Amino acid sequence: MTCRDCIRKNHCCVWCYDQDFVGKRCFAKGTLQDQKCNSNGTENNVATSVTITKQNSFADVKEDVNGAVQLSPQEFNIFLRHEEPINLTITYRPAKNFPLDLYYLMDLTWSMKPDLETLKTLGSSLTTHLEKLTKNYHIAFGSYIDKPEVPYYLTDPTNRDNPCNIDGGTCEKGYVFKHRINFTNYVKMFIEKVTKSDVSANLDDLEGGLDALMQILFCGKKLGWRTNSRKLVLVATEAGMHLAGDGILGGYTKRNEKGKCLVDNDGNYVLSQYYDYPSLEEVDKQLKDKKTNLIVAAKSHMYYYYKRMADVLKEAIYVGELQINSTNVLNLVDEGYYSFIRKVNLFTSEIDGLEVDFFADCDGNGIWKKKQTCTNAEEGKEINFKVQLMLTKYQNKESDVLYIEESNIQEKIKINLNYVGSTCTCLYLEQKGQKTCDHGEFNCGDCLCEEGWTGDTCSEQCINNQNMCRYVDNNNITSLTCSGRGNCICSKCNCQSKRYQGEFCEWECPYDKSTQQVCAGNGICTNGTCECKENYSGEKCSCHNSIENCKIPGYDGNDSICNGKGTCNCNTCKCDKGSSGHYCENCDGCQGLCNRFNSQVIEHVINRNQQIKPVRVEIVEDLPEEKRSCVHRYEQDGKKCDIFYTYNTIWKDNSVLVKATEPICNAPLAAGTLVGLIIGAFLLLAFIIIVVWKGRNWIRDKREYQEFLRAREQSKHSEENPIYKNPVVTYNNPMEKATVQT
Repeated sequence: MTCRDCIRKNHCCVWCYDQDFVGKRCFAKGTLQDQKCNSNGTENNVATSVTITKQNSFADVKEDVNGAVQLSPQEFNIFLRHEEPINLTITYRPAKNFPLDLYYLMDLTWSMKPDLETLKTLGSSLTTHLEKLTKNYHIAFGSYIDKPEVPYYLTDPTNRDNPCNIDGGTCEKGYVFKHRINFTNYVKMFIEKVTKSDVSANLDDLEGGLDALMQILFCGKKLGWRTNSRKLVLVATEAGMHLAGDGILGGYTKRNEKGKCLVDNDGNYVLSQYYDYPSLEEVDKQLKDKKTNLIVAAKSHMYYYYKRMADVLKEAIYVGELQINSTNVLNLVDEGYYSFIRKVNLFTSEIDGLEVDFFADCDGNGIWKKKQTCTNAEEGKEINFKVQLMLTKYQNKESDVLYIEESNIQEKIKINLNYVGSTCTCLYLEQKGQKTCDHGEFNCGDCLCEEGWTGDTCSEQCINNQNMCRYVDNNNITSLTCSGRGNCICSKCNCQSKRYQGEFCEWECPYDKSTQQVCAGNGICTNGTCECKENYSGEKCSCHNSIENCKIPGYDGNDSICNGKGTCNCNTCKCDKGSSGHYCENCDGCQGLCNRFNSQVIEHVINRNQQIKPVRVEIVEDLPEEKRSCVHRYEQDGKKCDIFYTYNTIWKDNSVLVKATEPICNAPLAAGTLVGLIIGAFLLLAFIIIVVWKGRNWIRDKREYQEFLRAREQSKHSEENPIYKNPVVTYNNPMEKATVQT
């Protein structure tokens, strides 16, 4: 219980222990001590309250990249009592042109050579692409291979300096990680560094990418990461990565537990022969601590390998499929960037005895759900959260500081917590107009009466028999005074809150945390049981029996309830397995509610008939591709037309707002042109196949001939077999020779 429920607002409650009672009483210390109580803790009774102490307006990024404001308010001052929940409302709005730091980390093993050549050609297209994401971008570049030691690398003199020699090629000497250029907005310099880079090689199929990633995170300022920025690391690869424990093969067992930056001034990772590879748990912790997200662009045969890695790294990673020669790498940057910017995730540190719950109104419709993440954030769009704080355990200190953070940005909301009732320090700065307490003591602006006295000045006498505030149960056991849930005042129980009822506070009423009310405010509690109002049910009367919030606006019939893919429970859709969304409209292969709004779109956009609620159609100049959730296609005057639109259900008034574009029409190709294009495409495809086949044969023949020459040069034997004996024998007749000479 708390002092707030004693006779006077500002009384100090005293913990009391005696042979008959264990609990808290609200009388003068002297009175309790006379009853042989030992005081070992007191409570001050300042009321629970919330004050906003700092609230700067939202701000986009203009000239000062550190001037963005995306969380509001920025600071609260709170007086918090035991078991009295308190709600804060905070808002998140992504700033336009918020700084982006993109680190391009590339696997530069031999097989990635074509991908490196593609990166070298990006040039101005990279600049244009990044400027579409934000005007305030910085980009850095580094590469990784593997530990240049046995058994991951050839260490003989011939192959150490040129690890590609074994395949008859020439490449750069091996390394684990090489940081090649600090963060810069000068893309031309970035491309120059990329152009000067070369591939290398290692022995096994796994690479040292996690070693490189950890150094990128550890080396922070040395590499040029900005404090206030959205941080992304893009990894382009076609191989897997070594994990913790693989280093034991080379005798590397140490952990980089202190997070040392091991990149020297030339950008080389040193001491690679000393530390083991990091674990995914270590990577996950560092990504979260550094508020950095990871985009993995993996070739098709490794895609599911990294999808399994995403099961561990979860919120911090996005995995995309990298096409041949990295031709779609910029698209993957787009996809990864928007997957993270659309997600807002709030979290806070833990304080023992403090329960923190998050509630979100992601859709802006006034319906709050217990969650701390929304996935529909957009630049300039405000998303509201409620944070409920409840003290479940008395604290042995007066105050604390709690921070609420967003997982991808450095802004914080500061909450100054003042624990009311944990100590008896009077929080009044001055005690003016002190009153005379006839039978009590003055404390914190009020009279704290002795037992048997009450009233504003403790002048009204009453009999206070503690036994009158206890009862004997069926097992002949005497209860605590007021069941431990209230104070005995003048022989009657004063229950500490409306949650407790009865002559001895013996009944506990169902309490709904989300509404902070007994019976959720939708019923009356009698003897610990809720009697619900009409249209409400459940133990806490928190279940609304209506189905209006489950019906798709503007439609009747059974399939309009939860889209026919769920059941309506307490006026909320409970979706079948595989479906999700407010109306269970989301599933694999589904188009949401698109088909249901086609008729309204046609009526308004094509026929120009204004619609009224519950479906309202609004024509917009354009919709970004990522917002084109629906499309209506039709033919008009020999042309094929598309109307792109998106919808947003507004639960407050059970209506739908549809935003649609004007029709975009294109004339179909003439039949002759279409046939010509098809024939031309087939001929071009056949030519390409022939060239590829010829080229493949030429490369294979050349490789086999080179192998033959190399084998012949390395042969230690002569051209003739030493055990071979020629079957032809020649004899010379000396007499014949002499005759001829004569």
